[in-house]
Amino acid sequence: MEVNLEQIETKLILEMESNSGFERSDSFFKPMIERFNLNKESFTVLQIIDVTSNIQMQRLSNEKKMLMIINAIVSHEMRNPIHSIQC
Repeated sequence: MEVNLEQIETKLILEMESNSGFERSDSFFKPMIERFNLNKESFTVLQIIDVTSNIQMQRLSNEKKMLMIINAIVSHEMRNPIHSIQC
């Protein structure tokens, strides 16, 4: 039996959107497809992994880095205001 992965993906998206507790902007999923043969039969496994916490941690890390850079620039300009006047 041949599996049409596009149909499965479309169906999953529609089911997720129809679920009132699901918000696409707050959740992130990583689809994994594994195909293998066992006893001359072909199998396909579709695994959907929730990576929301990983994405949120990356965003927080990036925000923290940006705040550190801004803090360093502001601190430098407060200590050395002549440089900004000359430019």
